[in-house]
Amino acid sequence: MEFVIIYSIIIFSILIISLYLYLFYERAKEKKRNRVIIKNESVIEQLLDNIISKIEQQEVNDDEIYALKSLLNDELTAQILTEKFIHYIESFRGTFLQSIINLSEEIGLVDYQIKKLNTRNVNDRILAIKNLGELRSKKGLEPILKMLNSSNPEQIYSSLKAISNIGDEEYFIKAFNMIDENIILSERSLIEIADSFKGDKSKVYLELMKSDKDFVSTVFIKSAGNFRDSKLLDEIYKFLNDKNNEKKIAAVRAFGNIGDNRYLDDIIKLLDSDSWELRATCAKVLGQINDKKAIEALVGLLKDENYYVRRNAANSIIHLDGGLESAKEILQGDDKFAKDIIINAIETAYSWNELVEYDKKTSEPKLTKLITDYIENE
Repeated sequence: MEFVIIYSIIIFSILIISLYLYLFYERAKEKKRNRVIIKNESVIEQLLDNIISKIEQQEVNDDEIYALKSLLNDELTAQILTEKFIHYIESFRGTFLQSIINLSEEIGLVDYQIKKLNTRNVNDRILAIKNLGELRSKKGLEPILKMLNSSNPEQIYSSLKAISNIGDEEYFIKAFNMIDENIILSERSLIEIADSFKGDKSKVYLELMKSDKDFVSTVFIKSAGNFRDSKLLDEIYKFLNDKNNEKKIAAVRAFGNIGDNRYLDDIIKLLDSDSWELRATCAKVLGQINDKKAIEALVGLLKDENYYVRRNAANSIIHLDGGLESAKEILQGDDKFAKDIIINAIETAYSWNELVEYDKKTSEPKLTKLITDYIENE
């Protein structure tokens, strides 16, 4: 029994020592790698700075092209070169930017990243997709598009994001036409990709808002609202009467984000919808549009059977011009539920001192007194 214990201790000690030596080796290896990176980074940066500084004045000579190409023979220097190119591409615009992109293609950097898409290592593949997106070369579009045929959500997200970064309208539309409602990405992620598109947004919105796929159409209606381009309003308006409730809600939200009141009456009509989600959205958006014409309709919603509809209506009322005067009338009425929800909204949005200051500028009855009397009589 004693021998078993001794052997166990020896084996355990050997394992601990082996682990320690492995960690020591890895740390030493990482330090050496960092030293190599620092050394090479300085040389590559100096070479590239010199080339980029004259790229528009004169052609890059063969020796310089060869020097950059040779950096792709080593994985470490290729990584540094990629990062430097991405830095320049993020820093410049216009023809100068296009010259840098053209240079990345000429030295084979884009082809180098495209080849990496064939690796079995999913992390390396995703990194290559991201790099191609940041390099902004249209040469990478077709290979990236093929990466959408995957069950890996990060690869799908990175592929869509890369195409969005490159900013080609045709391929961006193609990419979203390839995905279906079973995609393993959230709507928020898809909207973020749509919002970040670097090409002609109006063109892709006009196309993809009309998509036969309801979830794609909804994404781009919402994104169009985030874009806040009033030229898209007439197209968004068409979805207020769509048979799909999600599209209706997306269109209403878009009007709220844009803040345009030209379709105010149409949104007010939707307050009679059978969908409480649509009524709640309309109630919130009417406050964002900020037209006091909506107050009467919002007051009527304080009797709605759904709490979220009543809450959104109350919050919108007190933020509209003349809304606090309407709150006074509500507090002088007989509807207890309406009084409760409007007081809750007022207490959330205003301090008591702000209400006192408001009362100094208005006639009787005073809002603070109406609130106090109601609470005391409860």
